[in-house]
Amino acid sequence: MFDTIREGRAGKWLTYIIFGLIIISFSLWGVESYVQNIGRSAGVAKVDGADISREEFNTAYRNQIDQMREMLGQNFNQAMVDNPQAKANVMEGIINRHVLAATAKKAGLAVTDEQLRKTIEAIPAFQDNGKFSLTRYQTYARNRGMTDTMFEEQIRQDGMLQQMRDSITATAIVPKFQLDNFVKLSEQQREVSRATLSPSVFLSQVKLDDKAVKAYYDSHPDQYKIPEQVKVEYVMLSAEKFAAEQVVSDDEAKKIYDERLSKGQFKKKASDTVDEKKAALTKAQEVLKEVSAKPANFAELAKKYSQDTGSAVQGGDLGYFAKGAMVKPFEDAAFSMKVDEIRGPVESQFGYHIIKLIEIKEAERKASHILISFEEKTQSFAEVKDSIITEIKKQKANKRFLEVAGSFNDMVYEQSDSLKPVIDQFKLTSQQSDFIPRTGEGVNPMFSNKKFLDAIFSNDVLKNKRNTEAIEVAPN
Repeated sequence: MFDTIREGRAGKWLTYIIFGLIIISFSLWGVESYVQNIGRSAGVAKVDGADISREEFNTAYRNQIDQMREMLGQNFNQAMVDNPQAKANVMEGIINRHVLAATAKKAGLAVTDEQLRKTIEAIPAFQDNGKFSLTRYQTYARNRGMTDTMFEEQIRQDGMLQQMRDSITATAIVPKFQLDNFVKLSEQQREVSRATLSPSVFLSQVKLDDKAVKAYYDSHPDQYKIPEQVKVEYVMLSAEKFAAEQVVSDDEAKKIYDERLSKGQFKKKASDTVDEKKAALTKAQEVLKEVSAKPANFAELAKKYSQDTGSAVQGGDLGYFAKGAMVKPFEDAAFSMKVDEIRGPVESQFGYHIIKLIEIKEAERKASHILISFEEKTQSFAEVKDSIITEIKKQKANKRFLEVAGSFNDMVYEQSDSLKPVIDQFKLTSQQSDFIPRTGEGVNPMFSNKKFLDAIFSNDVLKNKRNTEAIEVAPN
């Protein structure tokens, strides 16, 4: 089927259908209406009957700004993304992603909870000394204004889309002559000689008298001018300001704690001491003895004893997997077993496994397991309460910031002769800068933003002493 996508009439028609879905989405609402709806309603678009929320758009838009700022550095200009076309492009990207995800889902592609967990744990950004760090994971999602559920759904979508891409690329056929040419080119070598001639080598041979220096100075007056400088009064609206104003009750924090605890969070792995491993091994041997006595009850015993929360509810069922999908000790055991054989305890970094091989299917195996993990300790609510409250405050502050940013901008524009209205309205503090040169060199990085410099050196500001527009100089 995927060959026809690449070439042939059937492939072209399928391509037209996919793009047609995207075009229909835009024709129903229009790019302009997408942008206008952003910030007005909970849902800004629909794809396959599912809403695209305002929060999802805001998160994607902020991420786009952060990526461009990181990529362009000093050359970043807020005007690049602060316009209807840029927002429409972000919206189009979200729609495309949802269309493809819906197509993948209808094609029967899926990412199990176990695959999701392993994918997240394998992401380098979430690891500390080679081990998964729950704190890094939560911080990453929180800094992007996403809940755990939103982030996990994004990873799940990425997995389905990757399955679609793999299904297509894995069926590619490379002609032998192309492969031969590639190998020949990749194995070729070149040997070159070079010589560098630099003007700096001759500097010591150049002699200048004072008259020549003075003549050069007089003929290049612009080169020795001191850049224009200004001092400005300014106010700063930030999400951080709203964070300090948020109130979070213990009950609200406890609710979040309970929700995450039910998902297996707040677990701290104890150090793998001899005594702890010995206790886990003893427990695994006891369970193995019970399983061996009643092998038909493997699924029930997995639900009762297994500490792998992802598979325990499925009776330990891990589904089909190929080599490379499991940790090596588990894989070595599973691929050397016979159908209905039970083996254990098999030690891995997660604990001791009792494995039952269910089925052999070409290069894949289907197995169930019972995991007796090394001792884990659960962090109490008291231990994590402050961090949860801080996180909730930040989420509320980001939401509040997005709600008032528009009215803040309107007020400084409409009452442009003074900052006092916004100071009173939003309880802000007036501040004054040091001298800021037009080049932006040697000043607080907040003031070296090109859009900011263009605004404060504009005629309307310099001559008429009017407010600039609200300028985003950093995220939030």
